[in-house]
Amino acid sequence: MTAPICNFEQPAGEPPPPPEVQQALAEKLGCTLEGQGVGDTGLPHVSDPSPGIPVGGQIFLAVVVLVMVAIVSFGIYTAVRRYRAARELGIDPLTADLQWQARIANSATFDPAPSTERRLDELEHLYRAGKITHEEHQQARARLLGI
Repeated sequence: MTAPICNFEQPAGEPPPPPEVQQALAEKLGCTLEGQGVGDTGLPHVSDPSPGIPVGGQIFLAVVVLVMVAIVSFGIYTAVRRYRAARELGIDPLTADLQWQARIANSATFDPAPSTERRLDELEHLYRAGKITHEEHQQARARLLGI
């Protein structure tokens, strides 16, 4: 059987007794203070978890926290997608930047353009191999020489 709940009613305008006194009276009367606004610590229960912040501020803080969570979640989602896509393309995601730099450095993109003499030799080789006609050979030769 549980003890009855104590009810310490005060005359209007009179402050309630301190929590220690309420606790002592409750023990003497054999009742409990549960539900009377006094907890195990002897301090009054607070129904509002943040009594110092107005409701508008609480809503604003909640929205800010939700936006931050959304941003972090999107960042994680994007990182995972990029990691998987890189893996599917055969790129190590942890060294992708180095791999791209090596590919660019080793590509012909930064090589100097072949000399006119070299290009004429290649053109002659294509003509002798029968890969281009006499007309194509003459047109390409004229373009190379700027005629």
